[in-house]
Amino acid sequence: MLSVTELITVAVSGVAVVGASVVGTVYMATGDNSTRSAGVVQEGGAHRDISDAFFACSDQVAKAVPYRVRNLSVDDRSSRYDAAANNHVVFMDMEVIERPGSFHSKHNYPARVTCSVSAASNQVVGFKVRRL
Repeated sequence: MLSVTELITVAVSGVAVVGASVVGTVYMATGDNSTRSAGVVQEGGAHRDISDAFFACSDQVAKAVPYRVRNLSVDDRSSRYDAAANNHVVFMDMEVIERPGSFHSKHNYPARVTCSVSAASNQVVGFKVRRL
């Protein structure tokens, strides 16, 4: 059995840990801009991040590729923001399956997607698929 002093110590420690995590969360949410992810701030306060561009590009892949796409992955090392054009350039790798239900590798091929997304409107302005 715990003594009264030990119970008080445990309760105060628990409250201190919870309070510190709440204060840290509030600070991170409302702190200075250095704690937020890097993005582009447009006129009118619209904030477009490169992660928004990833979603726009993956939607475009679904529309543009008539075959089944497997293993769509973003190349986050090559993807970047182009300040001169005010676009996010996103690179993705994928595997295309020309004949669904077929497991033969001759019917599957890797492809590389290059996608440009406007940072102002989050619309796809350039899209290329290249078979590797």
